[in-house]
Amino acid sequence: MYKHNYIIYDTANEEVYHRQCTALEKYIPRLEKLEELHGSLDSYTQKYRYNNKTICVCNDNIIDAVHIVSEISLEAVYKNIEVGNTFIGRRMNKIELAKMEIKAIHEDFKKEQEEFYAKVGYSGCLDGNIDEDLARSKKYDKKIAAVINKYGLVVGEDDELIDPAD
Repeated sequence: MYKHNYIIYDTANEEVYHRQCTALEKYIPRLEKLEELHGSLDSYTQKYRYNNKTICVCNDNIIDAVHIVSEISLEAVYKNIEVGNTFIGRRMNKIELAKMEIKAIHEDFKKEQEEFYAKVGYSGCLDGNIDEDLARSKKYDKKIAAVINKYGLVVGEDDELIDPAD
């Protein structure tokens, strides 16, 4: 389980991603470079191991950011790293984490909707498939509600996420 999350850059950017990987390799001694994973929409994740803990640098086109998820804190490392105009070292707050998860849920929903409409056609909803369509929508609404509850957030009047602790 990744306990630490860091936004590196607020837009997916291959150059920043590679510079971030290079910086971690330079400033963390005995960092073991593992496989680089290629995901959907040209997203990349470079996995590392340090003292049997995992660190992942992600160039994520789904959430549109370069970020790190890690089993260990990297805050001491960031005092030595300078990668240019980035948000290095800033921990993601609960709202950012929730938005990241909700964006992934929306992408899954969109993909499932496209597959459904490809199968039955848009007019298929009018031909008795509306119940299946509504059930899928409710399923994703429940997933989003679970994320909001997981982080202890509430939804404001304009559908913005609010942390009641702030």
